[in-house]
Amino acid sequence: MGYFWRTVRNKNILVVLIFLLFVVFLVVLIQYLNNSSVNAHVDCSGEVGKDTCYFINSPVILTETSVDLPLQQNGYYQLINEVGFVDSDGVSWLAPKLTFTDGASIPEVFIPLIGERDQPSFINAAVLHDAYCGAGNERSTQYHSVPWEKVHRMFYDSLRVNGTPETKAKIMFAAVYLGGPRWDDPERSLDAVSDKILTQEMELCIEFIEKKEPSIAQIIHWMASREAKIISESLASLDSK
Repeated sequence: MGYFWRTVRNKNILVVLIFLLFVVFLVVLIQYLNNSSVNAHVDCSGEVGKDTCYFINSPVILTETSVDLPLQQNGYYQLINEVGFVDSDGVSWLAPKLTFTDGASIPEVFIPLIGERDQPSFINAAVLHDAYCGAGNERSTQYHSVPWEKVHRMFYDSLRVNGTPETKAKIMFAAVYLGGPRWDDPERSLDAVSDKILTQEMELCIEFIEKKEPSIAQIIHWMASREAKIISESLASLDSK
């Protein structure tokens, strides 16, 4: 009788162990699939992406005169013709007529590091990016309709298709990722981070890009891994005042 119960107990333990191993396998599989879906995005400048990413109704045509928007330092122009973009995932993006743009979407604090904002190879990407998160477009259907990370990534893809050199496009992408808007994501907001700390971080990121030649996925990982550090540094500087 004792042998019987020991056998049953051992079988039960075996069943539990198999079940736990199955659960662990499912968790690992789900994480792998999630990571694969994030990293599977093909660069529009790559051998595959260059044939699948394209603008629709390009180039942009803007109004000849600029207008001033409240709380904005630069003059803004409006889009005369609707412009679209299809990325390498087949996702369509749209900048409708009358979209406001200041020319490059680069945060003001980074202009001394990035340089000129209104180059021809920037304008298509800038208009599309501004349609989804730029000043003056708050009433547009596109505005904040897509998560901020995807919008900033689209900015990089459209820069490359429009002819911006790879390193320059990566630096511009890093600038909007670090200093651009992050809507509907309060836990990762950098609004409280000082311009001084943001500038220091951008300088380090430019050095990282130029020396290591990382992929966009690696740039995102590098910047995301440092977010908690720069937020704590900013809070510490406020406490010391």
